[in-house]
Amino acid sequence: MNKVSSPVFRLSIITLALSTSFAHAENLQPAETAELNEIKVTGTAVPTRVTRNQLDRETSTDLKQVMKDQIGMDVGGGNGVAQFYSIRGVGEDKINLEVDNTSQSTKIFHHQSRFQLDPALVKSINVEKGTGAASAGLGAVGGTIRVTTVDAKDLLTDGKPFGFKLGAGLSSNKGSTGNAAVYGYQNGFDALFAGNFLNNRDYKDGNGNVNLGSRLKQHSYLAKLGYDFNDDHGIRLTYRQEYQKGTRTDKAEFQNVD
Repeated sequence: MNKVSSPVFRLSIITLALSTSFAHAENLQPAETAELNEIKVTGTAVPTRVTRNQLDRETSTDLKQVMKDQIGMDVGGGNGVAQFYSIRGVGEDKINLEVDNTSQSTKIFHHQSRFQLDPALVKSINVEKGTGAASAGLGAVGGTIRVTTVDAKDLLTDGKPFGFKLGAGLSSNKGSTGNAAVYGYQNGFDALFAGNFLNNRDYKDGNGNVNLGSRLKQHSYLAKLGYDFNDDHGIRLTYRQEYQKGTRTDKAEFQNVD
């Protein structure tokens, strides 16, 4: 059986194939171009929000308990002013704080936190992580925390003009809490007076060790008067006080264990 193995024959086949490809390419029409319209994509960061309904379902007494489930936000330390918070690893020195649109920028003492929060007096908490908004204020690299305190309308039910609230709690690890509030809303006038107390003694950990310096007494007061001109506009006058008493070191997040 004869086999075709001549180099001349193989070269002829390659030449024929290339000639056919070039001929086919000459018959193609130039591709049509299309101009696409410009598309702009914008987005707004959605803040983390804690509402009054959520707080009513819990027994939170401080910031750590309120924010424990919030992604990207951490609160460290023990009780009261020992609790430091951070957003995505950025500490509170780079976080702006607002309570009822009033900025807080001073620390209580030295290395202690500057944000005191009584969940019983809070309507909502909005946490903007890494905000770039000008309204966040200067130096808000980590973000901003905006707190709104409760109004009488937030506590009234079934359209009633007046109401009051009493509450108390007792913990097995030597602690007690209590709160009281009276409020009313009628003909656009809004009034609320509320108080809360917390009394915790030095607590024990799971091994029975007493954490010295964890004793805390806290009183919180809130008074609000306001008037609504319509559904979208109103004026509010607010007085808020947070009082804490306890034995603390200069760096409150470091505690002694006995």
